[in-house]
Amino acid sequence: MTGRDVLVTGAAGGLGAAAASHLVAQGWRVFGADLRPPSAAGVVPITMDVTDDASVAAGIAEVAASTDRLAGVVHFAGIFRAGALLDVEADVLAHILNVNVLGTHRVTRAAFPMLQRGRGRVVLVSSETGVQSGAPFNGPYAMSKHTVEAYGDSLRRELMLLGVPVIKLQPGPFRTDMLTSIVPHYEAAAASSTYYGDLLRALLARLPVEQAKAHDPAVLAAVVEEALTASRWKTAYLVRPDRQRMMLDRLPVRAADAVLRVFLRHLERRARRRG
Repeated sequence: MTGRDVLVTGAAGGLGAAAASHLVAQGWRVFGADLRPPSAAGVVPITMDVTDDASVAAGIAEVAASTDRLAGVVHFAGIFRAGALLDVEADVLAHILNVNVLGTHRVTRAAFPMLQRGRGRVVLVSSETGVQSGAPFNGPYAMSKHTVEAYGDSLRRELMLLGVPVIKLQPGPFRTDMLTSIVPHYEAAAASSTYYGDLLRALLARLPVEQAKAHDPAVLAAVVEEALTASRWKTAYLVRPDRQRMMLDRLPVRAADAVLRVFLRHLERRARRRG
């Protein structure tokens, strides 16, 4: 690296905001990009819609007016949707992939000349979901993160020939606005589901248990800086994954499916008894 200028997308809230503020506190100049420009102290606000080519180009041009090189681009821009795949309209699924996958690609392409000049790094924010088998009612998000994983592997092997490292972050549950927003997503999914209403309502009742497992975003923010600065960086950082999900994924596929079937049927029956 030759500088400490970094672009962070999705920087107006959640993990992106925590990472941006951490980097500012450590002396970085952070260009924070989001639909709503970040207002955190020290962050240079950039308005950017990662689903729009012109908006991405305008945002990168705004960064380029202040610097001709970047030490890193950190991709936090992303959205979450819950629900059964049979209930998800194709245009909703397309929007999730557009934000979580194509948005990442647009920004990487547009920022690459500055990254190459700055000998910088691409830091892709995937998820533990991206390395686990797809969970029920998490299909749209899991699809997007599995795609980010494949994108990151191919991109890493291409950009290593051009001197730009590509690093994946795979966070488990962290306390963010996205985690809080899961509740209305499950409520809407349960209300509109053709086949899974009772089960989705039962899973909704369990969300406080799942949310209690969430970690401090400062933990991930520190890993972001490590990914940007480590002389011997990892190609992927699995950060505080959910232990039960990881254990389930270590079982043979049929065994894992059987465990899930028993657990979900139990929740569904209990929900129906409660009315």
